[in-house]
Amino acid sequence: MTWGNLARPVLPCARAWERTSSPDVLQNCSRRTSELYRYWENRRGGRAMPRRADIDPIEMRDWLSRLALIDVGPEGTRFRYRLVGTALTELRGSDPTGLSVDAAWPADDAEIVLAAYRQVVAQKAPVFCLPARPFGQDRTSQVGVMLLPLSSDGERVDVILGYLSDGVGIRGLVL
Repeated sequence: MTWGNLARPVLPCARAWERTSSPDVLQNCSRRTSELYRYWENRRGGRAMPRRADIDPIEMRDWLSRLALIDVGPEGTRFRYRLVGTALTELRGSDPTGLSVDAAWPADDAEIVLAAYRQVVAQKAPVFCLPARPFGQDRTSQVGVMLLPLSSDGERVDVILGYLSDGVGIRGLVL
């Protein structure tokens, strides 16, 4: 896998992150993360992205607590949390539902999160955020956060479905 010139942001809370759109990284991720990606793939069919209406919350109940839906503004530069799962709000210590990313994060962290969201919008493709230093004892990097684009018109990303992988705590939060 090559990273090209993709940004490698560093979170102030000490974890370095890398981002890629290559689904090759799913080989080293949790079963639940790869299952969610396959669900998204199946829902998109032959399109670049599925519609929000293609995603059924009942079918997603196993992932809901670690999911966030992020609304993308018409110009693709403003982002607002539409829905944030219970596990994410517990990890954060607050519920950012309804807030813009700028309002939900300190300035330095917000810019790191916004860069990942902008990458999803620009590429119209999933973005996987991985720790530059692997979690725990396992020395293979695993996907920490998966960002999946949704589009109501098939052209413009208007919602991002974000998923925080199991076992990733607040220091891994890039949602």
